[in-house]
Amino acid sequence: MSSESETRNSADAQPLAPPVPPANPPVSLESERRKAMMLVHGVEKDVHRFREIYLQNYHNPLSSDIEEFLVFVAERSETRRPPRTQEDFVRLLESVQDTAQLEFPNELHHVSVAMERVRCFHDLMTSVESRLKAALDNHVGRYCHAFSAEAEGHDIPCVLEYENSIVSWRSAVGQAFALLQDVIASVVEASISFENLVLNHDKVLQGMRRALEVLQRIYAPLKDWVSADEAYVRKLQDEAHGLLRRKVAVLEKTRRQSSQADTMKTKVARTNHETVKLKERVDQAEDEFHSTRRHEMELADSAAQVEMEMANKRQELQGLERQFLTRQFNSEARDRRLMAQSAALHQELDTLRKRLDATHMKAERARRQRLLVQREVHKLKTLHERSIQAVLVASDDAEFKSHDVHELQEAVRVISQKLTAVRRIHALKTRPDILRRLYREGYTPGRQLTIIAIMMDSQRRYMGLRGAAQRSLAKWRHLSRAASVDQLVHTLRTINKQAVASRIERRVSSISV
Repeated sequence: MSSESETRNSADAQPLAPPVPPANPPVSLESERRKAMMLVHGVEKDVHRFREIYLQNYHNPLSSDIEEFLVFVAERSETRRPPRTQEDFVRLLESVQDTAQLEFPNELHHVSVAMERVRCFHDLMTSVESRLKAALDNHVGRYCHAFSAEAEGHDIPCVLEYENSIVSWRSAVGQAFALLQDVIASVVEASISFENLVLNHDKVLQGMRRALEVLQRIYAPLKDWVSADEAYVRKLQDEAHGLLRRKVAVLEKTRRQSSQADTMKTKVARTNHETVKLKERVDQAEDEFHSTRRHEMELADSAAQVEMEMANKRQELQGLERQFLTRQFNSEARDRRLMAQSAALHQELDTLRKRLDATHMKAERARRQRLLVQREVHKLKTLHERSIQAVLVASDDAEFKSHDVHELQEAVRVISQKLTAVRRIHALKTRPDILRRLYREGYTPGRQLTIIAIMMDSQRRYMGLRGAAQRSLAKWRHLSRAASVDQLVHTLRTINKQAVASRIERRVSSISV
């Protein structure tokens, strides 16, 4: 490759000048992303071209043989001293250019290419650094935001992911810029004088390759940032759809849980009412038990009293029998009297015996009735206790279910807030009018004017523009119709259709009036 072709290629490799920072407010996010990607792609193209021209499959040709050429240039010069800087070498070389090309053509070519490489590298670094900073500060870093403040502290995965990615990209780009400055400083230090350039050219080449690798660490995050910002809108849409589906599912679950809670509350009220009724039945049964018990005791007292009367009658009868057996003389009247008294006592004993049997039968029936009532009381008490336990369990279940319903309602509220936040961020990323207004007035998350208010204001403004456009369209239609009618009348009169033309004119006049 000749020196002329090397110089021409190096001139083609000169990067473009850094762009002018965009004026606020932005036209749209798409335009800012496009501008950033144009700068990044330009940097990639220039870096690739520099690598192909100056660094691909290239080894240091400045060996020890180059010293003879440097001595030749110094001796042929007027000062007869070695050059200190590259500018000194260029000035010395101008006076012996023709002779050097004849005697040292290869050395002259290698030194020229090395000097041209260093000069193009510094120009490339200056231009690339300015363009990358412009892409970061004026386009990507200024407009490609996650707007996580709009989430109001809610955990939205896509917003958190993009915000964390922005933080990591900014950190990576900042570290890469700092490392690039160190690498450029090392290259400058290695080539600070012409002697260092010749002796440390391997170190200079290594620094150049290292600088190009560091550049990739800068524009790769910028490209990822732009790509992520383009995909951010779709992720927001997917997140909004997912939140909407989740909200519908939670609302349906809330409806079912609320219905179950109402059913449980109704069951609690019904069971509580049944418990009250059972308590009333228990009280009535206990009253009946006490009543039957008193009746049984009264019958027992009556039976005891009858038995006592029967015992007295038996004693009287025994007394009559002793009188009859111990009489000393027979007396018919007295015997008849004793027989009559004995018969009366036997009669009374039979009556008392029948009365006692009847009382015993009544007492047995009263005892059986008491036992039946007692069993009923026991059964009702058992049912009442079970009903109380059922009321407690149902109350606990209803309380737990109500708590679940409250938690689901709170989940619905949080999901609604997340959905509103996602829609606000989506409006920021997709509505150019909102974006321009926010950047014109200054973006502050705690502002009074919310995104919804801006959207409504924009909608009102759009409706006003729509009304003006409709009025203009109606006016244009009227003018177009009038022009068409005038042209038609003129054509009719030209072909001698005066009557038809006059009739059309009268018709149009009547419609206009």
